[in-house]
Amino acid sequence: MFPNGERRALLIDDLGVPEPYSTLYVTMRLRNAGKSVATQEAHLNSINVLLAHSVSHRLELNNRFGRNSLLNAMECEALRVSVQQHRGPAAKAQHNVLSIKGGKNGHVYKGMTVKPAQQHSRLTHIANYLQWLWQYLSSTGLRQNIDQGAYELNRMVRNILVLRPMVTNRGSDVTKPEFTREHYAVLSTAMKPGSERNPFSSEVQLRNQLTVSLMALLGERRGGILNLRVGDINFGKSQINIIRRSDSKEDPRINQPRVKTREHTLPVGPALMDLMRQYLELRRSIPGARKHPYMLVTHKQGPTLGKPMTIPGLNQVFKTINDAALGIPTLYPHLLRHFFQTQLAEEQLSQPATPQSRETDRRVRNELAGRRPDSEVDSIYTKHAIEREATKVTLKLQGSIGKSEESIPSQEALLSPPRPLKA
Repeated sequence: MFPNGERRALLIDDLGVPEPYSTLYVTMRLRNAGKSVATQEAHLNSINVLLAHSVSHRLELNNRFGRNSLLNAMECEALRVSVQQHRGPAAKAQHNVLSIKGGKNGHVYKGMTVKPAQQHSRLTHIANYLQWLWQYLSSTGLRQNIDQGAYELNRMVRNILVLRPMVTNRGSDVTKPEFTREHYAVLSTAMKPGSERNPFSSEVQLRNQLTVSLMALLGERRGGILNLRVGDINFGKSQINIIRRSDSKEDPRINQPRVKTREHTLPVGPALMDLMRQYLELRRSIPGARKHPYMLVTHKQGPTLGKPMTIPGLNQVFKTINDAALGIPTLYPHLLRHFFQTQLAEEQLSQPATPQSRETDRRVRNELAGRRPDSEVDSIYTKHAIEREATKVTLKLQGSIGKSEESIPSQEALLSPPRPLKA
């Protein structure tokens, strides 16, 4: 975080020194192009995989590129294998040292792998970075025979891109677990302060109840909720304003929660409005909370007491809910956004409508979600509602067709001669 409030993503070594070439790449290609910190992180995570692979395989990319030595087909294939590996905490926890007597001799236990979409993204970012690195070394005179190697460069980039897995949308299983109103009723009951099933300490029960309610009943992302300021609440009109504040100097969080969508206003019901009043009354008694305008604050004793609630802090709330075994599907912040959008779509689909009103319904969903009125992203969030409606219609049709089998005449009746008609 710079003095002007700008956030930057950097790859650093054990001493905290930024890696020079990746820093220059992000500055020239991403930061100067106005790309978000999340986009910078996505590229740098992929480059980090490349650098770790280079160390383990002793590639020394900068020296090799300086000698016009590019990655051959076999080296690109080895890179693809490294790209597939999962490098998160779950993979490290699964990686246990086996004794010599345990397992079969010569057997290699397969580690966790990332999804095809992430493999596709990593290889794309790596190919773009390697192409830039080659061109940068050429422009600075750090590469020999500058006029040579264009064909080899294009071939290396193609070799990497062709190794990307195919990412297809095969549809979803309509019978898979989903988050329903019944699940939310269980969740909201357990989250009430004083509930026997509430997994949180009394100090944070009201805050966490408000946090979950805001996300489920307004359909906002975690960035929009954590970015909410006290001044954004209009108690007179019973509404809140979702405002974009990228690189705000007033926000002390380096990993700043951001509003991804357009600025928009959301109506708030009486129950949720009263819950916000109760929490703001409690917030006034927390030391340090009045030093900043953000509504949700940290309640944990220590140096962070009263400071704005962070993204890891919000994620920990959902982890605690999942560990409590409330009998609901695995909960994560964005699932509540899906829940709201799906319930909204089902409510609209249940009403008689014309093609014009259906278009109005779609624009209403986009407005409440902060998207453009004509955005097609709405189809992602209404997919489950449409699938369930299609399932109901299909089962109803199958039942009506099955009943028609009972009225089929017998074989004898079909073969008997017709009776003569009366005059």
